[in-house]
Amino acid sequence: MRKEIIIAVLIGLTLGLIITYGFYTAQLNTRNSQGTKKNDLELTPDPTSEVKSETKLKLTSPDNEIVVAVATLTVSGTTSPHSFVTVSLLDETQVAIADDQGNFTFELTLNPGGNQIVVQSLNEDNEVENLNRSVIYDDEKITVATASATAVSPTPKPTTKP
Repeated sequence: MRKEIIIAVLIGLTLGLIITYGFYTAQLNTRNSQGTKKNDLELTPDPTSEVKSETKLKLTSPDNEIVVAVATLTVSGTTSPHSFVTVSLLDETQVAIADDQGNFTFELTLNPGGNQIVVQSLNEDNEVENLNRSVIYDDEKITVATASATAVSPTPKPTTKP
């Protein structure tokens, strides 16, 4: 019985190698028939291709690292027209499509403390752009110390002459 297992394994191994060699030879023949040579595979820059110089995803609101006192925050900005835009805050993700001018707006509910907002844009050319914003939500009243505008003058005391 052991001898039969060894023979079956050797036959399977031989058959697998023959099939693999056949696929390898077939691929070489199709490459040679198409005229593809090793030198043709070198990457050369296309003179008509554009180099992406600036990002199209821009956020108009909120600014980065701001402190807000209300839990509702509006995230708005611009990107390429008709792009898919996602805004993520912790485990909540909202998706929308930018309008004809590329504008988008989202309403988020912030958690107390620090909030990391991730905005992603996917345009029609399958290019993805990302922007991150940190927003701190503090619902306690923030007081700002200001200098008093009125000066307090000492009360004049009458003087007596001896």
